[in-house]
Amino acid sequence: MASSHKVCRLCLVGIDPQEVSQLNSNQQLTKSILHITGIEVASDSGQHEYLCNRCESELGQCVQFRTTCIHNNDIFKKMLHEGKTDPLPVATQQQENVEVEFLKVEVDIADEFHEKQSNSDPQDNDDGMDSHSDVENEDEGLIEPMVEEKVKEPRTRKKRKSKTDNDVPKTKKSYWKSRKNAHKVQCQQCGAMIAHYNLKSHQEIHNPNRRKLTCPHCPKEFICRKTYKIHVNAIHTQEIKYTCDKCGKVYLRPHSLKEHILASHTDEKRYQCKQCGERFPRSAMRNHHEKKVHSTARPFACEYCDKTFKFKTDFTVHTRIHTGEKPYKCDICGKCFNKSYNVVIHKKSHRND
Repeated sequence: MASSHKVCRLCLVGIDPQEVSQLNSNQQLTKSILHITGIEVASDSGQHEYLCNRCESELGQCVQFRTTCIHNNDIFKKMLHEGKTDPLPVATQQQENVEVEFLKVEVDIADEFHEKQSNSDPQDNDDGMDSHSDVENEDEGLIEPMVEEKVKEPRTRKKRKSKTDNDVPKTKKSYWKSRKNAHKVQCQQCGAMIAHYNLKSHQEIHNPNRRKLTCPHCPKEFICRKTYKIHVNAIHTQEIKYTCDKCGKVYLRPHSLKEHILASHTDEKRYQCKQCGERFPRSAMRNHHEKKVHSTARPFACEYCDKTFKFKTDFTVHTRIHTGEKPYKCDICGKCFNKSYNVVIHKKSHRND
């Protein structure tokens, strides 16, 4: 007898099997899910799997979008082959919306062209007004006459707008952020979303016969050459050093210097606690906060008594009470202590001597 889980196969939301689609008996849905997500569903005939109405609706939209893109790609290649640049007529059911969008674009282009005419020589103003009137009177082919008119007019140099120092980083940051989000592709092996320029190097992770770089100083192996060079410099040779130009601290990894600058010399707090929302400049501070405030786990237990600890440092200091270990020594009188800060406090007593 076949068993079933009363949850949606994709979003895992609880469902009523009588009101949703069953994937085992619907090959069209299973094929669509495989094409869009790469996930093979309903592969076990002895297990009933379902798809909720919301996921089925969103899947239909994805399939429609994919089909439209493939169809339009063929048309676009044909247009390039024939040397056509005119937009194709849209479908009847989308005619109203598309016409409104084209009209908005045309009016914007006309306004921009009118501004250029007003900034050019006064003799050309009559031609600019004629082109603008043509835009308002014609219903089709509005953009093409505008382009022809702009080609005929003399080219004028525009003055660059001055940008403040605050505008440049903001513009660059938003540009690279949008570029990064717009060029991610999915790895077919593990499903991770990878930037398209890193996809080839990422896929080498799944290649069992990939070429590896072995460290000449230790047996550690690397796939990425950049990681290999950073390891050799930071652990073994220490030839290249990265110095902070604000405080003089030296680091052996470029990423460590970047993290130091953001955490110590800026007010940016990039790491947020998932429980309470408090933000921290360093990930280590966020992790320590989550363990101390929100976690009840105490994984470090003393073998001499019943005490347990959240942090290994507290556990180590406590163990020295039982073992009598005192690794910190005063270099003035030779007295030993089990905590490093006790040495600092003790040295203050020598100032009176």
